Amino acid sequence: MRWKTLLALVGCAGCGFQGSAAQEGPPQIDARMGGSVDGPVDSPPSPPKPRRIRLRIPATQVTGPLTDFPVYVDLDDAQSRADLKAKLGANATNLSFRLRTDAGTTALAHEVASWDAATGRLTAWVKLPAIEATADVDTAFELHYGLPEVAVPPAPQAVWSNGFLFVFHLDSLTGTTFANAANNAANGTAVNLNAGRLKASKLGVGVELNNNNQVITFVNPIAGSGPSTFSAWVSQKTTNDDDSLIQLGDGSASRSRFFYTRYAGPNLGSGLYQDDWMTGTNIQNANMRLLHWTYNAQVGRTYVSGAEIGGSPRTYDNPADTTGTDGRIGNALSPNFGSNMGLDGIIDEVRIANVARSAEWIAAEYANQNTPATFVVPTPPDDAP
Repeated sequence: MRWKTLLALVGCAGCGFQGSAAQEGPPQIDARMGGSVDGPVDSPPSPPKPRRIRLRIPATQVTGPLTDFPVYVDLDDAQSRADLKAKLGANATNLSFRLRTDAGTTALAHEVASWDAATGRLTAWVKLPAIEATADVDTAFELHYGLPEVAVPPAPQAVWSNGFLFVFHLDSLTGTTFANAANNAANGTAVNLNAGRLKASKLGVGVELNNNNQVITFVNPIAGSGPSTFSAWVSQKTTNDDDSLIQLGDGSASRSRFFYTRYAGPNLGSGLYQDDWMTGTNIQNANMRLLHWTYNAQVGRTYVSGAEIGGSPRTYDNPADTTGTDGRIGNALSPNFGSNMGLDGIIDEVRIANVARSAEWIAAEYANQNTPATFVVPTPPDDAP
């Protein structure tokens, strides 16, 4: 029987005598027999990342450095709209504007001006701490969006903190109230105006007035002889009447400040009451124009579409002594200032500040708001790092 034992040993030569542990593991399938070889386990999918659009203000767009400047951002290019439409959400709440530094990013104060979820177009105001004016040095910032963790709530009053007392976007009317973005405790009151007077304008929506006792009233925030800037986009219709844009204070000598779109003829006009300046500049029937009037230390300056007009500056006979609580947009106090002074045209983005803006600031406001896509240039959307 020895040969049977030998054959058994030979037949088991392939067992290797590795003990019971070798036989407890899973069977291996030979690929040559039509099986498959085990491979590495697939990695879990990466978590979604926030999206971003990098934004750039070319240095050529400004004529001097600017501090705490509210810039208007209009993302209306096809790539931005497509990505925002897909990722931003119905209410445009999961977004923030950010400034990138070596230490990371810091949030910038912003105010959403408009969001169209159907088209993906976003417009917003963003306060930039500094805008460069050095050749070949652009100002860069970013929009982050798409995930809740990047969201920063809007802060309109922080956007308009640099000297602004009233900022009326005029894009909506709630009852009789026009919101003041610079101070929600000091809004404007619409008189003889309703939502039917809201019309398409330069920056979205403005208000159409027709010289019919229509006015927006507010409490005058300026007293004494300090500096000020009045500004607004205006489309002035042809008329034979005086048209008041902004008027503050009492109807007494030097106790008011006023800015007219038509005054004593086809002129822009300004003054301190009984201390008047008829500029000789006519804006009637000239479509939308951005107007600025600054006052500082008895000197007034007037700008149309970012440029100082001929005959400016003007030195007034007496310093301002602005007094009283009366404030009006689109009309003036009657009978002190006369009659039929209601503005005939469309107004938009009306602002009052307690500083006299520089020529560089005014030129930048015009360039930014007139052609926002040139002033703020976006890059194609990508994942935020």
